Amino acid sequence: MAIRILTPAGSLVKFTDTDVEHCVFGTVKMNLPVFEPEDVAFQFVLDTDTIEEADALAVFGSGVVTLSINGSLGLLAIPSGQLERFRIGDKQVLYNFTGGLTGFDTVVVIDECFDLQIDVAVDSGYSFNSTPFERINEYKSCFTSVLDYNNDDNAFGFNYCATESIVDPPPDGGGPCPPDPEPTICTPLRIAFTNMSSMLIPYTTGMLDMYGTMPTVQIWIYEDNGELVLYTLEAKLDAYPPTELRLDFGGNSSGVVIIK
Repeated sequence: MAIRILTPAGSLVKFTDTDVEHCVFGTVKMNLPVFEPEDVAFQFVLDTDTIEEADALAVFGSGVVTLSINGSLGLLAIPSGQLERFRIGDKQVLYNFTGGLTGFDTVVVIDECFDLQIDVAVDSGYSFNSTPFERINEYKSCFTSVLDYNNDDNAFGFNYCATESIVDPPPDGGGPCPPDPEPTICTPLRIAFTNMSSMLIPYTTGMLDMYGTMPTVQIWIYEDNGELVLYTLEAKLDAYPPTELRLDFGGNSSGVVIIK
């Protein structure tokens, strides 16, 4: 049994083949500059040999997959809530990291190189290290740009609908690349609520087919000025896979629940 890590071909942040093949200089190491914690976001997939291994990855609150920053001042664990999980196949779990490197400046000094480490506590344990980064100062940041990409469909090797697998391209001489998959349209479910303090939403078979066993649930609440604001309220799932979603709005509120 084994667990492998896969990254989109177009991703700058990689956990396999982290060296860059330059057409003139050959194999080189490229440090990605980081100025603000929010400069870093990426995806990866853990690909397993067995369904049971994927089940272990997908258990809510299990903490079997952790992300850490390796710096000269120590090792800093990233809060597990910043690593979103989506089951995209019997033997694959997709992870989205969009929360930013919270507290990275406490373990990494300016001009220091560091990397990210993913530890997987399944079987005998696995560890994967990322492309190297470098913390830069405000003067160097004037000469860098942050590439920010998002999409409503699965495209360019990135997965947003949790319905297609991410595969690494074959190495040189390893045969032709697989054909591009057909795009998948993400159609979220929107449920409006008025003057409610909580909500229980049955998670039907149709919703399971559409949004998978680990849906993303967003809660938007109307403010006094009439604007909808995304709140970081908790949506509890009763089981895995879920049969119902339990939402607590923290008091009587009106707004929209989005499931995708």
